[in-house]
Amino acid sequence: MSRIRENHEGKESQENLQIQYRLEMFDSGLNVEKENSGLFSKYIHSVFPHVKIERLMQGNDRKRFYVGIELKPLLPLHNLSDKLCFENIVQYIPDTYTVMEASEKYIQCETNTSYKANGHAVKKCIIFSSDNTWKLQIADKDIDLKSLLISNTYQFTKEHISVILETVQKVKICEGVTVTKSVTCSRFHTLERWENTLDEQIVRKLRSVICTKVVNFTSTVSICRTCQKMTLGGVSKEKTQMNLRS
Repeated sequence: MSRIRENHEGKESQENLQIQYRLEMFDSGLNVEKENSGLFSKYIHSVFPHVKIERLMQGNDRKRFYVGIELKPLLPLHNLSDKLCFENIVQYIPDTYTVMEASEKYIQCETNTSYKANGHAVKKCIIFSSDNTWKLQIADKDIDLKSLLISNTYQFTKEHISVILETVQKVKICEGVTVTKSVTCSRFHTLERWENTLDEQIVRKLRSVICTKVVNFTSTVSICRTCQKMTLGGVSKEKTQMNLRS
């Protein structure tokens, strides 16, 4: 949600946040059904992990408020036309990203994650297009932004660019399934040497050949549904026990 920002003194009701969320998704061309309160709360906490919840009386109803965030005020109408030229987007890309290519039609930048797969850095790559669309790639795979409830459109404004860059930093990477003696999987998998550079742990991971590369913001595990399904169930004709000596 581009209008939510952290503010230690801020406080917003869940009702207001959900209304703004649905309006923003509708404006982006995504038809989002009304989500339940529990799922929405997980979404907020995954994006803003430091917020706290207060339940306060409002009239005759007890309502849930989030402390530590606020809705940004709407821009004045005269500011809505203060758009950047596409080529000028580059100057608003922070040092946490590296600009790899900049032309009249595309601007490509990338940022490192804390992971390595088979010795190669796992990077997030953003490609801005001059037609007001953008896409995210991880390990050379196009990410389905709609599945993450993220719009693939944007405006040529500093605020929109900042929101995209901040959101991409918060996108969770699928880490694959750790190899154990009890793990069984389909034949359609890859085996990776997975390293987390933050704790210097190196483990072997199984990954579906159609891994989505990301997990939902509300997921409690770091494994995408595709990789989870790959290892569900017992051994069958379609499944094979991993040879751990390989």
